[in-house]
Amino acid sequence: MIEASTKIEILKTNNPFVSASTGDPWVNRFPDIQSINDKAYSLISRLIDQKLNNVQDGISCLILGEAGAGKTHLISRLLQRKIKDNSLFLFSYIQPIEDPHQTFRYLLREIAVSLCRPIKEDKIASQLDSLFGLFLLDLLGKKIKITSITRQEQKGLIQKLRQNPLSYLSSKILKSVLENPKFEQIARNYLMNTFSGIDRNFVNVFLKYRCIHHRSHSISWLKSVVLDERDCEELGVAKRIDMSERALEQEARDILNSIGMILGKYGRLLVVCFDRMENLNTLDHVHSFGKMLEFLVDHTYAMLPIAFFRGQLWEERFSHELNQHVVSRLHSNTAVLTGCDSSDALNIVKARLSFIFGEDIGDDFYPIDKQKLTQVFQSEILSPREIIFEANRVLNEILDNPIGDQFESVNSVLMNLLKREYANLKKNLKEIAPDRMRLRRTLGIYLNSIPQKSGFKVASVKVAKSEKEYIDCECVIDIEEKGETKIAFIIDDAQHHRAVDAKLRRGVEFLEDNLTNKVYYIRERRSKFPGAEVWKRTNKTLKEFKDKGGIDIRLSQSQAAFWYTLTFANYKIIDGEVTNYNDINGLQTVSEDRFLEFIANDLHDQQGLSFKDLDKAILKPRIDRLKRKRLEKLSVLQLYE
Repeated sequence: MIEASTKIEILKTNNPFVSASTGDPWVNRFPDIQSINDKAYSLISRLIDQKLNNVQDGISCLILGEAGAGKTHLISRLLQRKIKDNSLFLFSYIQPIEDPHQTFRYLLREIAVSLCRPIKEDKIASQLDSLFGLFLLDLLGKKIKITSITRQEQKGLIQKLRQNPLSYLSSKILKSVLENPKFEQIARNYLMNTFSGIDRNFVNVFLKYRCIHHRSHSISWLKSVVLDERDCEELGVAKRIDMSERALEQEARDILNSIGMILGKYGRLLVVCFDRMENLNTLDHVHSFGKMLEFLVDHTYAMLPIAFFRGQLWEERFSHELNQHVVSRLHSNTAVLTGCDSSDALNIVKARLSFIFGEDIGDDFYPIDKQKLTQVFQSEILSPREIIFEANRVLNEILDNPIGDQFESVNSVLMNLLKREYANLKKNLKEIAPDRMRLRRTLGIYLNSIPQKSGFKVASVKVAKSEKEYIDCECVIDIEEKGETKIAFIIDDAQHHRAVDAKLRRGVEFLEDNLTNKVYYIRERRSKFPGAEVWKRTNKTLKEFKDKGGIDIRLSQSQAAFWYTLTFANYKIIDGEVTNYNDINGLQTVSEDRFLEFIANDLHDQQGLSFKDLDKAILKPRIDRLKRKRLEKLSVLQLYE
């Protein structure tokens, strides 16, 4: 038993009620309360069982709940069930789409991100690893002679894989089987003969994934990345660089169908959770979501889409703008998240206190008065978020905090949100592929949050409408005492030399249009940029770009993590997930305008964010090295004349 004084000290430094946001469903800090939103969870569980029994059934699910009702927590609960029970379903979490012209490539990428992410924080094995293990079990069970291993050894491997499909990752015998040159051809023939219509390129990548030295490129290909020729040859796949947008979208559909075939064959199901739907702010984005949903329900196997909406948003907008066929499918399996009764509310408080103290507190809620808390919760039905805020208010009164410090200020809420997001992203950045569209959103946040003290202001902004455009953002900057100048930002995550060269070439052209124009080429250091011995022409174009005054910005991993932090935090702000509480106005959502104000006044100058570096580069005059050399040469000639 922890002494009362010790409990007080623990709570002063580790308040379990300071934040009510679940944040990332992959990161679940506090224990689950099974009674909360149990009807919605039971509905999803029944649908999972039904879909597992018949993978061809066209099933989808709609979960409605206002901000703070526990939508993202319910998603986290599904993931925890997957982890704890080793359930037969696989899990994927879909963030809001940025470019509606890439509907199926985006869906494929988000699913691939989830499948390739370690399912447990302390492990390296992913859901895709387990799926490959099931395929190995099937292949070995067909009594196909694969390598020089004996029949007895093959039986032993089958037994191990039945107990744990991931055992191939640590088995020396299985490692020798997988590295045998004959294995890939035998496995390829088996897959092509077993699955009618399976995509050949996917088969090649699925088999290459087993090898450590091919894994990185395999994962990139699954995430819809346009790889360089050498990487394509290594994987045995078609070159995407020459494919049309329509062909790339169809390829993504074919790959998703192929994943569905393998899932269905091995008795597995992929639960696809769509969250933060408030961010789909144009009709094109809404229709893109509709296409994804219709495809998952009607055109692929073993995938169960679940859409999580705020009830008001669904009724006022999406139910009218979506295809009515999609709407009727969702309405057939709908659950509404309701508030918590007093018993649920007390269980939330008890669970969080027990977690912080490291022991079951039973009925001893010290230092909180359980009886008084019960009276508060009995007065009305509250959402989980409201319960946590109320517990925070009560606890802060007990800890003798001044009245002004009982609740987090908006700035404190936002700073803590960004700290949590950044810590999570920095830790798991390798699970997220470099993403031009999300970096573009962060660039928009930067341009809309320039502090007055910066010495310039943004006069106008033109943002690209799709990924096909080389320039992501073109704006006019008004610099104090110097006037206006046009600036172009090019964000690049391409891994093919021709695609990179084309963007740099467009940057050179923009610089040549006017001597005062500026161009910023932004690329993550994680995105490879081979030297001149491999990318000769592209490196030559990069040199010309720099010589003409172009600015080459390479984001470090910590900087990239911070940029993505702002994008993901922005999703939550728009979705109404970020709130603060005060005695005057009660519980309120933090607006996007307030978020931008916070960025401008409190975050803009933070080290590591690279916004300050952009400010300095904008204020500095453009340096055209080639022109300067020509002028220097002309000056020398005039001197001798």
